[in-house]
Amino acid sequence: MVETNIGQFILELGCEELPAGQIINISNHIKNEIIAKLNLAKISFGDFISHYTPRRLYFQIDNLLLDPIDQTEILKGPPEKISRNPDGDLSQAGLGFAKKNNLETSDLYFEDGYLCAKKTLKGQSAKSILETSIPEIVSSTPGVRFMRWADGETKFARPIQWILAVIVSTKSPKQILDFSIEGLSASDISYGHRFLGNGAITVSEPKKFIEDLRAQGVILDLEDRKKIIMDSANKLADSVSGVVVFDENLLTELCLITENPAPILCSFDTKFLAIPDCVLKTVMIHHQRYLPIETEYIDSSSSDVTKRRLTPYFIAVSNNPLAQASKNIKAGNEKVIVPRFKDADFFVQEDMKISLEERLEKLSKLNFIKGTMLAKSQRLKKISAYIIRQLDEHFHNNPHKGPNDNLDQKTKELIEASALLAKADLSTNLVFEFTELQGEIGGVYALKSGLDECVAMAISDHYKPRFAGDALPSTIGAKILAIADKMDNLVCSFALGKIPSGSADPFALRRQANGLLEIILHSHLVLDISSLVDEVCRLQQEEFGVGEMITKIKGRGADRQEVQVPELNWQGTPSLVKDFLRQRLEFVFEIFHKHKEINKAVIAHGDPLTDLNKRHMFVHTLYSLKERPDEFRDFISAVSRIVNITKTASSAGLRINPDLFQTEQEKNLYQILKILDVADSQKIAYEPLLTANQILEIVAPVNSFFDNVLVNAEQEDIRNNRKALVNYANSLLSELADFSLL
Repeated sequence: MVETNIGQFILELGCEELPAGQIINISNHIKNEIIAKLNLAKISFGDFISHYTPRRLYFQIDNLLLDPIDQTEILKGPPEKISRNPDGDLSQAGLGFAKKNNLETSDLYFEDGYLCAKKTLKGQSAKSILETSIPEIVSSTPGVRFMRWADGETKFARPIQWILAVIVSTKSPKQILDFSIEGLSASDISYGHRFLGNGAITVSEPKKFIEDLRAQGVILDLEDRKKIIMDSANKLADSVSGVVVFDENLLTELCLITENPAPILCSFDTKFLAIPDCVLKTVMIHHQRYLPIETEYIDSSSSDVTKRRLTPYFIAVSNNPLAQASKNIKAGNEKVIVPRFKDADFFVQEDMKISLEERLEKLSKLNFIKGTMLAKSQRLKKISAYIIRQLDEHFHNNPHKGPNDNLDQKTKELIEASALLAKADLSTNLVFEFTELQGEIGGVYALKSGLDECVAMAISDHYKPRFAGDALPSTIGAKILAIADKMDNLVCSFALGKIPSGSADPFALRRQANGLLEIILHSHLVLDISSLVDEVCRLQQEEFGVGEMITKIKGRGADRQEVQVPELNWQGTPSLVKDFLRQRLEFVFEIFHKHKEINKAVIAHGDPLTDLNKRHMFVHTLYSLKERPDEFRDFISAVSRIVNITKTASSAGLRINPDLFQTEQEKNLYQILKILDVADSQKIAYEPLLTANQILEIVAPVNSFFDNVLVNAEQEDIRNNRKALVNYANSLLSELADFSLL
């Protein structure tokens, strides 16, 4: 047995500090391209490890096959009757096949009626593949605002300072790859931390290299750096009796701008705590890359609920853990935060001089995608009132509502008031400066101006969820307003023809549709979404009409022409919006329930937008049934018997008459079907009305009925009654799901 030469490959691209927002994409591109090149050459390898810091991109391939291995390829040519002349010699077709593939006639043979050949492809070593590929991969790496550096031609995020590229193996000496990028040759040399390093590092093998990097101040693994930040930050917060506010995106960014993170406790003047917490957090997290520190307290005004508020401390993360450097960095960060806070304080003070009600007039000068924000605010009030009317009858029975949620007359008026004021903060200085605070700062200003907490919470939360995984609105007022706002955005965008296509979704309509459906499903709201679409279309059509006439290009080439069309198309908008929401519904169901087949089956029939709560409950029912696979198969088999006979037996207009039942099987089936007839009740029920056991009870009666009862009886009234019974069973099960998809 021939022993193969297995080794490890290490590649490190040392750069000037890379942009944090592009490091991961650059690393993934290089990694994926190297994998593709090795797979194309049929070179086997084990784990592919990648790490990244602001100054280096590190790649390590374990168990890499180093020796070239020749590949044998079977070539299949023309059929034998075409490849061979009557005298047995090769025809022109056969000779052409040999010439095309650089084959001798001795290499050819016939097999299974075809001219074939075995061709040996000379293998390339991993070293030669990598030497050829890496310069191409690096030079073709895509990115934002890549530039040429000095007099080079290669575009990259930042200048490359060194290239480490070696193969180490126990069976052969260390090999340095022979390639260069912009005149910089690969070597076995790397360098440590910019401030903590003390010279070049010569690489011998991966494990020791990583240890040498750590000795020179480089923590290569991002997760290790993250743990250092979190552990150190928590200790610093404990020293001032606080809790760190960890933002996951910020934490990752801090890891990407440091090779040896060193959290530093900083402070600011307590007078700035008068500024709303959301403003201070925005400045610290999004603008300064600081970790705020909060403290917990008991809010006696809210049933002794434990809440958090900011302390006058924050944590800055440095890339230099030296004591003297930390002292200077601490002073610098404490100094730079002051003007940011002063600006924020100035904006708050100026904004508070004008109430939200007074700001409504300013919304007439702010444009929505169609019309003004003032008109949108007035529309939101009407849409919210419509949603309230739909929810009003059954909401008091909803066990999933919040402890303070209700729809009494006062709350209804407050929700409509919040809808009118929801966009008022768009005219504030603070939102102009910090756009991410829209909604949230409106809620703060509402409280400061003495408006009811219901109004403040609705304004604050109505943009939620802003992204996948974001928190949902917390109160019924906020939920109603969020649904109204998102539906208004969807309808107006579709009417204007701004419909998502492929990956293009500039108005984030998919995210808004997902959020709208998530709110309804998670809160178990009994809401007819289809009629809500119609109502919003009606309101907008009354307000906008068809808009202006605009010019569109139709046709191509000689058929290209300019045509005048209405700006808004109301004829197809309702159906387009509903189709779009049905598509998103399947995606949203997968967030809550991972079984795609069940999700599709439950929403496949009829219009799920009209009875979404019922569909949601039926999904829960079928999931519990699916957990019993043997019984589930028996159930599907019984359902199939019902479906198959209803395909051939016409039962239109037939009604069941229990007095015409002649057998116990008919009576038993009818009794169990009445128990399963919960579709109408389930529309307004907040828990599943059917259990798996109840559904499974239909199996035996169905099988017994078809085994012992002749549906097409000779007597017409008996025959029609049995057809009606089978049709009743089919209609009930169809309400539950389309079982042909399971």
